[in-house]
Amino acid sequence: MKKLKIIAILTVFTAISQLCNAEQKKITPIGNFQMLGGYSDSDKSDGLWGYNFSGSYAPAVKLNDTQHLIPLYSGIVERMRQYITQEEGGRFYNDWQLHNASVALRTRHSREWVSRFTGIATWSFLNETQDEKFGKGLYDYRDFGFSFDLRQSLSVAESQQHEYGWGFQYFRRTYPNYKSLISLASVTAPEVDEKDFDGIKLSWGFDEISKKGLSWDIKPSLLLKFFTDKKLITEDGTLDGDSKRKDYVLANNMGFDIPVLGSDRWVLSGDGNLTYNHSNLDLYDSRGTLILNDDVYTKDYYTFLSVSAYPYITYYHPIGKDKKFALRGGYSFLYRHYPGRLAKEAGGAYTDSKQHDREHAVHLSASYPITKELSWVTYFDYSWVKSNQKYEQFYTYNYNVYQVQSGISIEF
Repeated sequence: MKKLKIIAILTVFTAISQLCNAEQKKITPIGNFQMLGGYSDSDKSDGLWGYNFSGSYAPAVKLNDTQHLIPLYSGIVERMRQYITQEEGGRFYNDWQLHNASVALRTRHSREWVSRFTGIATWSFLNETQDEKFGKGLYDYRDFGFSFDLRQSLSVAESQQHEYGWGFQYFRRTYPNYKSLISLASVTAPEVDEKDFDGIKLSWGFDEISKKGLSWDIKPSLLLKFFTDKKLITEDGTLDGDSKRKDYVLANNMGFDIPVLGSDRWVLSGDGNLTYNHSNLDLYDSRGTLILNDDVYTKDYYTFLSVSAYPYITYYHPIGKDKKFALRGGYSFLYRHYPGRLAKEAGGAYTDSKQHDREHAVHLSASYPITKELSWVTYFDYSWVKSNQKYEQFYTYNYNVYQVQSGISIEF
């Protein structure tokens, strides 16, 4: 962690030094901001009037003809009924905050090649109850790290362009409020910060862009997670002091945009994801009893395969110069399968079926431009999630929830 902080500090000081020594400086602010009010409800709770404040700001600084310094802040502060899936299952939240800060040094090496070195930091806050104090959430986390990205752009035809990208990222994630149950019962516990890990991510990407509006992309990645304090569990329920948890996540994101009906007013788009998460951590379930003959040991408890798709269509209608009304509608679906985890009945008894979850959602949005920079936006999202996992004493697997939000959006 100390080495990571040193790298981040050196990155910032190097960027500041280059900024101070730059002969030519030009600042180009880029940003967006949304201020929304809304209402949300769930079949397992009462309705809630809330808000959503989100946005980003990046005052890009031109150091010279080939380099830009780009500090960036992006964040969201939201009060809405929602469920967020954690490793074990869904958790219900009212308040959610996410803050990202980064400083990037972007260098153009040639007409085709561009590199970017970035120092990154993230703070996530999740409050499960209205009276829970800010910063005390069980699943609050922090990220600190850096990344290096290299991108190549090639014009393969007069109206067609190919872009290739390669990336490396390292970060340390810590959960300051999540402590091992063992550490709460023992002063000299073998593990304390069981969710903290070091992450190394390797990524690659390809984009094809046409002047006719057609584009598609594919972006596979590999994330390696080395847990700093989490020990493995043996078949008799004891900890293996010599081995720690290690996960790897293979993911592939895909997307496309296609103009339809021979016009740029209608655009059919889609996003998809395929993820395989493998973990060497197993689970020992004592069933809440003192006897041993009803205990259950589950291998590959945290391993899963998921596939998702989100097709949507957008209609654009011109309203004056440089202004367009946009109406969008879409449907998303996610299927998650756990090859080692058995589903439970509502009372806690194990079934013979492996757990699988299905998440459906309908998304509608509209954006009406008031000026070139200012728009009135409205969003509606309805989700219903079904699973053969019926045991919901600690986590939720079956629920319906919807959100309606409306307000102003500013882009500059």
